[in-house]
Amino acid sequence: MCRAFRDIESGKLTKEQALARWENATGYERSLLREIFGMEPEAAKPAPVPVREMIPAPEPEPVHITPEVEALVDALIESWTSPKPEPALDREMEAGA
Repeated sequence: MCRAFRDIESGKLTKEQALARWENATGYERSLLREIFGMEPEAAKPAPVPVREMIPAPEPEPVHITPEVEALVDALIESWTSPKPEPALDREMEAGA
């Protein structure tokens, strides 16, 4: 540390080069070094965004299909798949053609 300070004062090292020798220093140690070397404090780094814990959704309840539900589904399928009569208006137009 003393040698780095002397090297800065003699012009052999820049303040940044001297600080680079302690790249593994903690934030607190780096702030002390910057103060000793006569450097401005580092800009405050933004705090990391906290990560929210992922909580999985609960498993859905099993579905119980009752005979009434099966009858309703069958009736709906029948209504969708059975042939539909043509509207009366279309028949009149065809007859007139």
